[in-house]
Amino acid sequence: MKMHVELNGHEFFINVLEPNIGDSSSPTYQASCGLAFSEIYMSSSTAITLLYQQLFGTKTKFSRPLAMGFNQSDIVKQLLKDINFQPFEFYLDQLRIVVFEIGVSKNQDWNYVGTGYQSSLVNNIGKKRFIYVQSFISNKCNITIYEENKIKLIVNGTTPTDIWSKIDYKPKFDANDLFGTNNSYSDINWMGFIQNWKDQESGVIELRTSLAQLYGPKYQINSREFCAWKLMLRHMGCTEITPYNKDQSEFEFWTRSMNSNKDREILQTLYNLGFLHSTPKKFRNQPKIFWNGFQESLDANKKGPNGKKRILSIIANKFSYDEIKKNLNITSSNTIYEAR
Repeated sequence: MKMHVELNGHEFFINVLEPNIGDSSSPTYQASCGLAFSEIYMSSSTAITLLYQQLFGTKTKFSRPLAMGFNQSDIVKQLLKDINFQPFEFYLDQLRIVVFEIGVSKNQDWNYVGTGYQSSLVNNIGKKRFIYVQSFISNKCNITIYEENKIKLIVNGTTPTDIWSKIDYKPKFDANDLFGTNNSYSDINWMGFIQNWKDQESGVIELRTSLAQLYGPKYQINSREFCAWKLMLRHMGCTEITPYNKDQSEFEFWTRSMNSNKDREILQTLYNLGFLHSTPKKFRNQPKIFWNGFQESLDANKKGPNGKKRILSIIANKFSYDEIKKNLNITSSNTIYEAR
């Protein structure tokens, strides 16, 4: 895999190299610019930062998303094409829990997750590093424990509490918290959400506005949560029937009907005739009002480039490079870099 990014008017490439299985399971990275090459590093950010500093004699540093070109929407879209679920993470104090597969069930002892669900965590005990991979398979909970990338122990049980009670080397947290089934996402009454959908006469919902009723109007659902919801709905046999392209709107229509094609055709007809809009009326002009107001602040600034950078720093980390360049007509990427 090779990534391309333009920095300071020069083309940089980052080569993602296959790991040496004997040394590490993680990939390594090497950056290049013309005939100049960096050393091979474990971090893409380190590779491109050190090469850039060597070439231009600066102390500029680049984050991993920027180094890999993940600030470019077309690259992100290509990488996420046909991917239904993105792993997400959360923390218990300093302990990082990664959920990389999900599944559903009617088992209340499992907080309604089920076969297919997998999560992992890393815990250091003394000088030893342990990796715990947790999963639900059929009617059992499983934990596979790795020490120095080698399987140390495989434990089975009926519930997360049961299985963690059999393990000596463990973090001091609730078993459901460690499995990732008792975090804030699990506190959402998703069973009530499904029941309300079943009780309504129509089998069609708009997912974002329906979730807003579940979470509350002030909660901003992030992309990973939204992807998790969509994957769960697909597992339950629901189908997306949105009649317009994703780049037109973030709003999506879903049906629980067995005959999803019929619902899809109805929505497509309404949309083609102009009776159905891609964005609800109350949401339509808010982004435009925001960007217009920010543009007016930039135009009215009398302190030159430094003043504009100071204004940009307010939102530089909240929006992508493409969004800022497009909506504020900024042609130089360096202006945005420096604002960050």
